[in-house]
Amino acid sequence: MVNNLSFRKIWSVCRTEYVKWIMNARMIMFAALIVFVYDYVIRTIMENGEKMGEPINIIEPFIAIGNSALLLFIMPIVFLALISDFPKSDGNSMFYMIRTGKVNWFLGQTLFAIVAGITYVGAIFGISCLVVMKNAFVYNEWSDVVYLYYKYFPNDSENVILDLITDRLYNNLTPMQAFTHTALLMLLMVIMTALIQLLSFAYNRKMVGLLINICLLCMGIGTTLFEGSLKWAFPVSNAVAWMHYDRVFKKPIVPIVNSYLYFIIINFVLLVWNIIAIKRYDFSKVRDLED
Repeated sequence: MVNNLSFRKIWSVCRTEYVKWIMNARMIMFAALIVFVYDYVIRTIMENGEKMGEPINIIEPFIAIGNSALLLFIMPIVFLALISDFPKSDGNSMFYMIRTGKVNWFLGQTLFAIVAGITYVGAIFGISCLVVMKNAFVYNEWSDVVYLYYKYFPNDSENVILDLITDRLYNNLTPMQAFTHTALLMLLMVIMTALIQLLSFAYNRKMVGLLINICLLCMGIGTTLFEGSLKWAFPVSNAVAWMHYDRVFKKPIVPIVNSYLYFIIINFVLLVWNIIAIKRYDFSKVRDLED
């Protein structure tokens, strides 16, 4: 068994997993997610712009998507479904793992999790920009559609965008700051779900990993409905940028750096735990995991 680190082998494992993932028929679920996101957020903000006769900032739809507690529950669930068989095993997996080496194989899988997360978040961002680009501007300033919509349409209090890009967001952050926090926190959250799945593989308990991830997301979206510190124990609240800021005063309720530390510490612990578990893993057990 090869124990020495090999960047070529690490990249080979990552590339192999990525190709399997992209070509998987489950990707139809991503298309379904985009349709839902378009109907729930993108179309609404476009209609708001048409009512006002004003363009929107091209990154505002993505900011709205990433600041919806509902979507921050649904998007990781879809990502989880897309990687539910991660790491994928087939008839040649055991020999491939032995030839590659435990550490190289594990690091390749970890790199795949990061690349898959970037692809997933990046695709949502890219599609949201493409859809609205004809009636959007590129500048680090909130559009009137976000900033003044309620002033012109005070009776439209149930407009979903008002609950996603709130005064708690645009009074404290520029669009670029809001976009950066939204994208990074979302990415850290989906990487966390992938690392939990990888750990469950090391213990031959993939279904347990799925249940843990689903429970964390379910409890997380439930606690967002309440004030108090309990919600900060779960990933969904930590990934919603506007929840970190006060509605009245221009100051944070909880420093957003705390949420970065939350995800970084959890992901680091999962990474170390994975390394320990995978070193003890008997690759001959892969035969029991084959489809």
